[in-house]
Parts: sequence; C-alpha cells; structure tokens
Amino acid sequence: MNMTEFLFRHENYIKHDDLKEFEEVMMEFDFMPETIVDLKDFGITFFFLLNLTEKAPNFIQAYEYALKMLSNTETKDTIVAITKDFESKMFAACFRVAEMEDIFNKQVPWSWHENRPLIRGLYRCGESMWQNNEFEKANELFSKIFNTNKNDNIGARYSVKATAEKMTYNDFEKKFTILHEDGSSFYNSEELGKWFGKE
Repeated sequence: MNMTEFLFRHENYIKHDDLKEFEEVMMEFDFMPETIVDLKDFGITFFFLLNLTEKAPNFIQAYEYALKMLSNTETKDTIVAITKDFESKMFAACFRVAEMEDIFNKQVPWSWHENRPLIRGLYRCGESMWQNNEFEKANELFSKIFNTNKNDNIGARYSVKATAEKMTYNDFEKKFTILHEDGSSFYNSEELGKWFGKE
C-alpha cells in the first residue's frame, strides 16, 4: 500500500510575518544561535524564541533552536529546569502535529528539510523515554518513527532493537559511542552494523 507523503508546511503553524522575522533573526547568526557569545545578543535571541513558542506553539524549529542555545550554557539547576520545560513543550508540540497530520500513517521523508525538526523532536522524546527505562513506550515510538521513513536517516532501527532487548540507554552509548579528545563523539557504525545484524 502506498503511503501519502508528508511535508511540514510552515505556513500551517506560524504566521507569515512571524516566520519572516524568525528567519531574519536566525540568519543574523547563520542559523546557529547556540554559537552566540555576547550575553545581550544571547538573551534577546533566546527570549525572541521563547515568545515565538507562545505565539506559534506548533512551530517546532523555535523549540529546537532554543534547546540548542541552552545546551551550550553553563549547567546549573535553573538551566536544567528550563531545558526540561522546553523539552516537555517541544514533545507536546511534536505529538500535536503528529496527531493533526496523522503522520504515523504517512511517509515523512528526511530529504525534506522542513520535516527534520519534527523527526528529531519525536526521536528525542523516544530517547527521553529510553533514558527513563520506559522500554515499551520508547520502542513503540521508535518503531513508529522508523515506519514513516524506511530509509531511516536518523537511525531509529538501532533504537528499536535496543529497546526491544531492554538495553539501557547508557549501556547503548557506552557500547557504540566513540569519544574524541575535543569532546565530540560519533557512533561506531561498524560495531552497530555487526550488532544489528545478529539475531
């Protein structure tokens, strides 16, 4: 059965003038607001995104950029609390869009850049469930994500297998992550492939 293809159309979730302003503000920082060093610019940009999530609560990119900014700040209790609140709101927005658009019964191509914030947001929600050892819930969500895009650009198939086996998130990260001295990391695709291929 051929599935309908979904495209996240910005105009369905944010007013034209708000979208134009968002793009102008993000363009000022090459769409990488997390790299802002000046505290004044950081504050202005963050609160712009915060206000935008209130005006356009289903415009997922605003949450994503705000969370990127928070991830580059000094870890404090207040930042952790704000991050959790933003995550919760982004997860809710992703599920609202998923329900309104019935995306789990459609193809959601990664090739459309407009779809990526939604896919990443849903996947991040699955990871949050996984981190809390909610294996069944995480497995169900990862499976749904995988079924919307069998090309699986985000790697949901590995998370489906791991949560089905009740492998903890931390164990998965330890087993397959390669760390660099500069703090960056990536998954060991060779080891992932060997493990995934085992029955």
